[in-house]
Parts: sequence; structure tokens; C-alpha cells
Amino acid sequence: MRSGLVITIGKLDHGGAELRLLSVLKSVVVSKGMQVTVYVISGQKGALTAEFLASGVKIEYGRPGIFGLFGLLWFLLVKRPKVLHVNASLA
Repeated sequence: MRSGLVITIGKLDHGGAELRLLSVLKSVVVSKGMQVTVYVISGQKGALTAEFLASGVKIEYGRPGIFGLFGLLWFLLVKRPKVLHVNASLA
């Protein structure tokens, strides 16, 4: 199934990028009915995981390092998102 939007982020802890992303997804993207997947590069659940899930966002967990990069590539080839946004702080 083709995903509408995939956003990569390092972790889902309390940080500036994570809080802004959650705010945007709650107020704009999810309310418009777009399918959104957040790809967590660290592969770890964070303090904001439950809030992201409650907003209707699907979460996929990767892993850091070179093998994580190949995992992300495979994920993108399978899901074929219309839009990809990369936050590469942990890439």
C-alpha cells in the first residue's frame, strides 16, 4: 500500500523537532485524512510515542548505522511514499 507521507526522525522524545512535528501532524496533516508514517531512525520508543500514535500516525522503527540506512531504503522501496521528509540528525 502506498503511503502518503513518510517523515524520518531520530527519536520520539521531548525535543524541539519532535514537538513541532507532533503539533503539525495533529493540526494539519492528520485532520486532512492523509496517511502519515513516522520512521524512527534510532529504533527506540520515546516519551512521545503514545501521543504520535493517538494522533493517527503510523510509526515504523528502523535502526541506526549503515544497516539502518539499508533498512530505510528497503522500507521506502516497499511503501513508495508520495512525499519523504528527512530529519537526519542521527543518520
